[in-house]
Amino acid sequence: MNQAATVEKDTLWGRDFILVCVNDFLAFFSVYLIIPVLPLFLEEEMGYSNFLIGALMSMMVVAALLRPFLGSISDIRGRKAILVWGTFILGGSTFLYVAFSTALPLFVVRFLNGIGLAAFHTAAYALVGDLVPQSRRLHGIAIFFISVDAAIGLAPIVAEEIRVSWGYNAVYIIAGIVAMLAFL
Repeated sequence: MNQAATVEKDTLWGRDFILVCVNDFLAFFSVYLIIPVLPLFLEEEMGYSNFLIGALMSMMVVAALLRPFLGSISDIRGRKAILVWGTFILGGSTFLYVAFSTALPLFVVRFLNGIGLAAFHTAAYALVGDLVPQSRRLHGIAIFFISVDAAIGLAPIVAEEIRVSWGYNAVYIIAGIVAMLAFL
């Protein structure tokens, strides 16, 4: 095999890999816009107890327990379909934060957010494994996870600025827009 063919085969930075990393950043940015401000909203605006706030916040984790099932579906139906479906559910359900007035609908919204994130991220992780050349697998996975880390580091700062400047609903709407950008 000549050197040019080897370089092409070992290329990490293909269009699809970059798109998955950008998609991952946007989806997690959306989620981490909400995570730091939602407990404040629930306590300050709704007057909920710490127990109820903790239960509501944990609904995304409950949904994440379905990841093995979603991974099986991803293997059967294809990674891209589950990735697109997951980001659509994540984005669409994020807009619902502005519509709730009691805890019960918020449990559903948080669960839908969790299903969307679990479906998206499970498929995205598998897709990265498919896209990255074997010789660059650890490098590719590390870059993929940096997209999550960057979102976790930046989104809470942005969320607080949005909350202080425009209020809680603006945070939820912007988070929904960001998640829908990931969908697109």
